[in-house]
Amino acid sequence: METFASLVVRFVPPSSLATTFVLALATLFTGCADESGETPSKPLIVVTTTHLSDLVRTISGDRSEVTALMGPGVDPHLYKPTSRDLSSLSKADLIIYHGLLLEGRMGEALEQAEQKGIPTLAAASGIPASMLISDAGDDNSHGNVDPHVWFSTQAWTACLNTVTERLVELEPSSAEVFRQNALLMQREIAKVGDWARERINEIPEDKRKLVTSHDAFRYLGRDLGLKVIGLQGISTNVEAGLADRANLVEFIVSQEIPAIFIESSVNPGAMREIARESKVLIGGELFSDALGPPGERISGPGEESHGLDTWSGTMIHNVSTIVEALSVKPQ
Repeated sequence: METFASLVVRFVPPSSLATTFVLALATLFTGCADESGETPSKPLIVVTTTHLSDLVRTISGDRSEVTALMGPGVDPHLYKPTSRDLSSLSKADLIIYHGLLLEGRMGEALEQAEQKGIPTLAAASGIPASMLISDAGDDNSHGNVDPHVWFSTQAWTACLNTVTERLVELEPSSAEVFRQNALLMQREIAKVGDWARERINEIPEDKRKLVTSHDAFRYLGRDLGLKVIGLQGISTNVEAGLADRANLVEFIVSQEIPAIFIESSVNPGAMREIARESKVLIGGELFSDALGPPGERISGPGEESHGLDTWSGTMIHNVSTIVEALSVKPQ
């Protein structure tokens, strides 16, 4: 049976120009199709957050199609899925969400997807309990578990490994590629973590106090030796009251904290008011629950350039911003 390309070759006049065109056309049609005449489709992986988008894209490379429901600056605690999101979820070959109640308002949508037989994975499900922090302290024996685990190099590596093995199950033929990409990312996480621990030493010990919009940085504080205080709790679902604001102002003044920080995914209004009342500077904007915007880059360990829309880029930005603001000597 003749293909379309062979028919074109047989009926086009054999001038050199026409022959060149026909060969290119034949390559286009035969190179883009498999034996059935259809282009093999890549698995569609739908993820919830920007952190997971970076993680999955890094592991899978061009082997999967990745759709992220949330973009830069979006607060996953408050995010409600749109009709477009529900459509994306219904078409997914695999849904990867964070877990630990980070996506608090997406529970029903994820449950419906599971009921329809769509595979789902909570990326945080493979983190050992000993690595988690709860409202009750540095373990998860009581209270709600802090979901901001990407600020722990060990916990984020555990998520990396969990996601990698699930992608291998989905696409066994790409196992070697996925595991090699994951190994490179694991090394990058460790490298940036070591760099962060060195940089934090630039802050005087009595000034290693991080005041932010909400309590998202406790894992970072544990890793780097920072005391972390958030105006709101581990979720932005509950607004801070007047007593919370007054207590935070008193803490900032009594501890002589030089700067406090706003977050890209949280309204900065309350923190700006607290800065005015406390007579301290806003030290900068940190990326907490979402990565930075695409197209912007920052220099990190070894002067390597990192995109702000990556885990490494936002970690480098956050640590650099914190160090520069808290290591300033009084005038």
